[in-house]
Amino acid sequence: MTIGEKIIMSYTPGKTSKLLDMLEGTATEWMENQVTEFYSVEDSDELTKEQILEIHEYKESDDCDPIIGLALGNLINSWEMVHDEEVDPL
Repeated sequence: MTIGEKIIMSYTPGKTSKLLDMLEGTATEWMENQVTEFYSVEDSDELTKEQILEIHEYKESDDCDPIIGLALGNLINSWEMVHDEEVDPL
C-alpha cells in the first residue's frame, strides 16, 4: 500500500529477538571453533594479546562480515573479561 511517497507494509516478521540471539550464539560458537583451530588452542581465552589483537584488526577490517564481526567481538569481550585487560589496538 502506498500513501503519498511512503510505502506502508502490512507484513511484519513479529518478534525476532530469539532468532537474533540464536544466530549470534551460533556465529560466536562457529568463530570460537575457527579461532581455536587456527591458533591451536583449546579455548579462545588462551590466546595471547598479540593474537587477540590480530582478531580485533580483522574484525575492524572491510573484509569482515557484520555477523562475523559481532561473533569475534563476543570472543574479544570474553578474552578481556578473563584477562582483566582491554584490547587496545592503538
